[in-house]
Amino acid sequence: MSFSGEEIAIIGTSCRVAGADSPAELWQSMISGEDLQSDTSPRFSGYYDEANGQNKGLTNVRHAYLLKGDLNRFDNSFFSISPVEAAAIDPQQRLLLEICWEAFESAGIRLDKLRGSDTAVFAGLFTSDYGTSLLRDIDTTPKYHSTGTSNSIAANRISYFFDLHGPSMVIDTACSSTLTALHQAINTLRAGEAKQAVVCGANLIINPDMFVTMSELGFLSPRGRCHSFDASGDGYARGEGVMAIILKPLKEAIADNDPIRAVIRGSRLNQDGRTNGITLPSSEAQEENIRKLYASIGILPSDVDYIEAHGTGTRIGDPIEMTAIERIFASPQRSQKLIVGSIKCHVGHLEACAALIGIIKTIECLERGFVPAQLHLREPNPKINFNELKIPTSTLPWHERKGRARMAGVNSFGFGGANGHVVLEQYLRSDAPNTGATERPFLVKISAETEAALARSRDDLASYLSSSGVHICDVSYTSLLRRSLLRKSQYFVASSTKDLIQQLSPGTNNTLPAVITSQDSEGSKPFGIVLVFVLLHAWDIPLAKSLQLMLQAS
Repeated sequence: MSFSGEEIAIIGTSCRVAGADSPAELWQSMISGEDLQSDTSPRFSGYYDEANGQNKGLTNVRHAYLLKGDLNRFDNSFFSISPVEAAAIDPQQRLLLEICWEAFESAGIRLDKLRGSDTAVFAGLFTSDYGTSLLRDIDTTPKYHSTGTSNSIAANRISYFFDLHGPSMVIDTACSSTLTALHQAINTLRAGEAKQAVVCGANLIINPDMFVTMSELGFLSPRGRCHSFDASGDGYARGEGVMAIILKPLKEAIADNDPIRAVIRGSRLNQDGRTNGITLPSSEAQEENIRKLYASIGILPSDVDYIEAHGTGTRIGDPIEMTAIERIFASPQRSQKLIVGSIKCHVGHLEACAALIGIIKTIECLERGFVPAQLHLREPNPKINFNELKIPTSTLPWHERKGRARMAGVNSFGFGGANGHVVLEQYLRSDAPNTGATERPFLVKISAETEAALARSRDDLASYLSSSGVHICDVSYTSLLRRSLLRKSQYFVASSTKDLIQQLSPGTNNTLPAVITSQDSEGSKPFGIVLVFVLLHAWDIPLAKSLQLMLQAS
């Protein structure tokens, strides 16, 4: 694997979509072939028109892909927000705070390393249901309405809480918002304007307004499903999602021993220009954007194995996109058909977040070596030439070709003609996995803001370790050097993963270690940790020195 020095590493991911609260849960949902469509009537009722959706103020769609759980639940004290202000904050902003915390944890970046850093935030948002709902009664708008519901604040609020000093902005190009945000983040990192970047997005469905207006234009599927690439495609199904990824220049990510999930080889944007209508896409513009991108980064389209298509399931959009894909990627140099899929059949069209959830799906595919089946494909669209394209109807193995890293492209298009494409590559690690040969005790830290949260963290870790097969050495390293020190902590000493699992779930014969308060009452000044070594054997000396060096490096 050779790199030019311009590559960007994706080192952390997090997401919440219908039926899944993490990328790992999303993967299991896709592999299981789950369709997690929901009825929208528990959110809002009285807006459904069984006839055709053409009556003003009504919609012929009553299904979408909704997040599980209560959107109003929010740990405002954790983020130092008063209850009064929290009530005025758009749930999209609240969830972005939570999801960015999870993404930083996924990347192994501690809070004390973030504060004051040149970290940029680029957020993609399209809708603002919460703010428009509150404005329906102007006499009762909350005090913090202006900051709580302004989309521009969404990225700034993340920068404010984590004390990030890089560029911070919200981008709206409709359904390509998060790919546009990604492109801006990549350029910012390459220009040296930030050391690392967060790319995030949110799309929540709180009122029926978008259903009403989109139905009138015929964008939405009355069946509430995305039948991507299918002859019966009649529009897209709306979906909710909140997600984030963490970016860093590849060479810095390698030097910092970050968990590199995938490599971004390049991205590019363009615009349709004048077409037969402002919402009608241009196959020629899409093709031009993709061709110029691959030419600029020196990659042959025939080297790409998989395309995560925009694939909304519309009668016009799918054939136009697939025509451009077929013209670019079908070539005599290709040894096997190009695999094409779209995550919208699983979680719906997440609008502003459409690109980012497609990227997270593609990262999972690159790492795991499989492509999930495309749901709802019964009769291939006759307007699409599938001769050189393969749509997976069952989970498809994705083999590496002669030791070459897997490579994929992701499409995303805004309904006003804002086109984007990004090229992702599998990261082939040169280091050997931990063999588990080391037999000695390891220190493991679990930390949370409250004792209740600490108990949940213990249970979550025990559950994860029971099914993951992670070695205790890696658990120790991550917990001590890659996790933030919060208000309440517990320390465990375990000689194996099995031993740690037993300690995390104590029975009658053993008890949990004491809970240590690691911060003062304001939760802002962590105390230092003092380690006392009693050297009983000669081999304890190099162990103590190695631990000292490890802690100094943190």
